[in-house]
Amino acid sequence: MDIDKAHIKSCLKLIENKLNWGSGENWSTKDFQNLSEKIQEETNVTLSVATLKRIWGKISYTSSPTITTLDALAQFVEFENWRTFEQRQRDESKSQSRKSSRAYSFVPIGSLTKLGVLISLLFLLGWSQFKVPENGLKPLVIEDYQFSSRKMVREGVPNSVIFDYDASSANDRDTIFIQQSWDERLRDQVSKFNKNHSSIYYHPGYFKAKLVVRDTIVNEHDIFIKTKGWLSLADYGNEVPVYFTEEEVLRDDGSLYISEEQMKAKNIPMQPKVPWANYFYMNDMEELNMQNFIFETRFKNTYGKGSGVCQFSYVELRFDSAFIKIPLSIKGCVSQIALFDEDGKNSDPSKLGVDFLDWVTIKLVVKDGLGALYIDDNFVSKLNYSNSYNDLKGIHYAFQGGGQIDEVSIKKINGDVVFEDTF
Repeated sequence: MDIDKAHIKSCLKLIENKLNWGSGENWSTKDFQNLSEKIQEETNVTLSVATLKRIWGKISYTSSPTITTLDALAQFVEFENWRTFEQRQRDESKSQSRKSSRAYSFVPIGSLTKLGVLISLLFLLGWSQFKVPENGLKPLVIEDYQFSSRKMVREGVPNSVIFDYDASSANDRDTIFIQQSWDERLRDQVSKFNKNHSSIYYHPGYFKAKLVVRDTIVNEHDIFIKTKGWLSLADYGNEVPVYFTEEEVLRDDGSLYISEEQMKAKNIPMQPKVPWANYFYMNDMEELNMQNFIFETRFKNTYGKGSGVCQFSYVELRFDSAFIKIPLSIKGCVSQIALFDEDGKNSDPSKLGVDFLDWVTIKLVVKDGLGALYIDDNFVSKLNYSNSYNDLKGIHYAFQGGGQIDEVSIKKINGDVVFEDTF
């Protein structure tokens, strides 16, 4: 089957417009992971992160995408399959051609003479000076846009951030947004005539704030919201989480624990929508990146009632512009969770099912970008991070309903301890 590359580009543009994440040229690995999940949800077809990166030109390749891949992309933008999408492209091309032919067929002879003179003049003076930009808007010049920020407090949350920006070069018809992170839901529209905008961060972490003009990221920079030791909070659907002090969650038995009773004491409903207990440790780690490290921890989900029966839980290692997420649940709910790496989604989640009646241990060993994951000393999966060199910035645990952490350690591959806590 002959594949028209122009049709592929058109399809990718439709996907970018649908997602509203800006140009795919600026997407991170996490963006492609999110896209993989969205395509799987809408089409029941799993396209790996590597496949998506190849299609968007982030990874070089010579062969054409398979028809299965193209069908999934077309279905994601609401076409029956790739053949239907290509036929629409050909029909639109013919329609444009006919319109162009009709336009030229009715130009008077005298006008043709004038047109010839105008074309000659444009050629002599430089066509680029007279070329009308697409949609009547002047082209974006990335260098014209400035973007920086100032945190109101050095560490901790909530944390207000003042963004300083210069978007005065934008067209009056342009839409301009400041986006807190990769998540387009955390996006505020701003005016080209202003110079400052403030946003509030309720969760710690490593974020890449973006200045977006005409759905194009024209400038971006990192924002690191650190914690003072461990930060514990509960999310239950409201914008503002409920925070717990270290004294409230640090137990005499040497664990970190938000209990069901503590949730109720802060008027957090447990049903029908189950809240999430979160623990964050966000700080610079000693020159440790995704290529070489050993991560070990022991924890358990402590709820498991009503609509929280699946006991969904996960631990994330947060890196700058990347993360490693290890999800767990009871065995009957593993179809709702998955492991991801640079090769995409691991198709077999069966070993991610555990019994939370007792502590669960996790060990992840990554050497030269290749990882091995163990749960309760049982091998689970190989993982590939061979192209990722992001620096470690922190740890995040999340438990549906409630959870308890007993110990955690992060070491260099030679065994030297970088971070350790037994509470």
